[in-house]
Amino acid sequence: MRKLYTFILGGLVCSLGYAQTPSKLVLIEAFSNASCPPCAANNPQMNALLANNTNKAVSVKFQANFPGADPMNAQNPTENNGRRTYYGVNAVPGVMVDGTTGPINSGSINQNNIDAAYNVGTDVDLTLSHTLSSNFDSISISVSATNLGSSAITGNLVLHVALIEREINFPSPPGSTNEKDFYGVMRKMYPGLNGTPISGGLTVGNTQTFSMNELVPSYIYNYGEIAVVAWVQDVTTKEVYNAAYSAPQALPSNAVDAGLENIPQDISDFCAENFEPKVRLKNEGNSPITSAVVSYSLNGGAPVDFNFSGNLAPNATETITFPNATLSAGQTNTLAFQLTDVNNGAFDFNTMNNSTPTVDIPLLPSGPVATPVQEDFEGTNVGQLPNGFIFSGDVNNVIVINQTIVNNLNRSLGGFGASENSLFVDYYVKQTGETTFITVPKVDLTSSPGSIVSFNYAYAQFNAGSNDYLAFEVSRDCGATWDILWDAAGASLATASARTGRFFPDHSTTQTDWRKIVIALAPYGNETELVCRFRCVSDYGNSLFIDDINIANATSSVESIEETSVSNDFVDVRVFPNPANKQFTINMQTSEEKDMSISVINVLGQVVYSSNERIFGEQNLEISTEGMASGMYQVIISNGNDRMVKKLTIQK
Repeated sequence: MRKLYTFILGGLVCSLGYAQTPSKLVLIEAFSNASCPPCAANNPQMNALLANNTNKAVSVKFQANFPGADPMNAQNPTENNGRRTYYGVNAVPGVMVDGTTGPINSGSINQNNIDAAYNVGTDVDLTLSHTLSSNFDSISISVSATNLGSSAITGNLVLHVALIEREINFPSPPGSTNEKDFYGVMRKMYPGLNGTPISGGLTVGNTQTFSMNELVPSYIYNYGEIAVVAWVQDVTTKEVYNAAYSAPQALPSNAVDAGLENIPQDISDFCAENFEPKVRLKNEGNSPITSAVVSYSLNGGAPVDFNFSGNLAPNATETITFPNATLSAGQTNTLAFQLTDVNNGAFDFNTMNNSTPTVDIPLLPSGPVATPVQEDFEGTNVGQLPNGFIFSGDVNNVIVINQTIVNNLNRSLGGFGASENSLFVDYYVKQTGETTFITVPKVDLTSSPGSIVSFNYAYAQFNAGSNDYLAFEVSRDCGATWDILWDAAGASLATASARTGRFFPDHSTTQTDWRKIVIALAPYGNETELVCRFRCVSDYGNSLFIDDINIANATSSVESIEETSVSNDFVDVRVFPNPANKQFTINMQTSEEKDMSISVINVLGQVVYSSNERIFGEQNLEISTEGMASGMYQVIISNGNDRMVKKLTIQK
């Protein structure tokens, strides 16, 4: 699996299931923490490995009390910490295999570790079952251990039984990383941390049966995910002889489960201050929902309640619409929904879906910012995002980065190696279609004639089929509609050769992985509130780096000018010869008669030629280069709303 580096705060989400077999079931005990960046980075690899080995292994995850906050540890610190201390695991993530192999980093455990333990085999046949009470407050567990070998098994044998939640899916990360999904988490050990001694060991052919009737802890998140793992272990040698698994039970016919789901908010643009908050109420249980109290909170303010009443059938949904709310300009507004009651106090067996992930609603400042707008990311802490810009969409795995958080990297990651920091968009772990928007506050171009936008970027494909995408777009209506001024994907976007390992740009005297893009904003020179943004769309490829964003007057240091097309009125536009010497020709074809303005802009943003033409069908316009110096130009054809930009080089 290629998605594994310790500095990335994100990862895959893998469903985990188990299957009992009569043969050996390897016990994987993992130690982690919700505020541990290496855990968040490495656990996905382990989860995927376990998901592919349900016939060979079962896992129990113990949440540690370090390096930061972890609510699952706080709910049962004694047993979580005690099990870790038993093995002497003093760093997370750590993994023990059948009690004797490890600790192994969760990013390093592999198929060989499982196969080696599995192939040892076992003489202990272990069967396990459990039953929950109708109101989920107690559990009955039955375990039978039989020695099917030819000699007695002696030693300090103990039966350990752990109640786990097969999946815990937090709506928002419970710790300081972005890890939200946890699998096989130990919630309670029965009868306690030390287990039940197996008196006299296991003699040949004999079966020992253990029955337990225990309380289910009140801090369970989802009672529908309760499962049980049991294992026989010599607590002196730490050897685990075998493990068994009992899967979650089907929900009772009267189970009540009300959940909330986010839906797109009706917000027209980045300046719309009023909107109606909306959320979807879903019946995920087996009984009708006749009443519910749903609330929202905006920017941490007081909850606003909505009282639902009706008859919502199982699997049915209902959209809850609240009265108008007011957003705050110049910030990212945070919207959160919460379910506080269902069916007048009925037991809701799953509380994990009673709240939604927070919804970020960015709003631009009410007025434009002055140019130049410059961002080199040097003033932003590594692992964070800069102030001033608005980051929206899927912002996971988008951070400011430098070489200090990349193992064994000895080169600067700023643009062209000239600085330390850059913005890192990690297509390497972002799933296909995940889109990140990086929006610049409104700028007034009327005071900056001849403005350009420039930025540096570096990117490599994962393979020839990778089509990660980057676009630079502008909006004249506060984000309601957008014009694409530059975009590239896949091989066209790449600045370095494809590679399956994670890409980090290099810059030297002989080669560079960086590219500079310069785009003239002359067609928007009359805009008093122009919004600019980057749109980054993942194809699960490789890494993208952006640096040195600049919106300002053009200078003689401009290295390249990009062609753009935001018009439906042209069949085709060609500029030839290119490079031009004494003159060049603009060949235009339009689908209907149009009044067009023609402008030629130099790298300083100065208009060196302009004319107005009435165009219909195909027409050639010949333009002399007299008075135009050698260099790069933009040829802009516009009818006021639609425009096409072509690149021209003059060589004399």
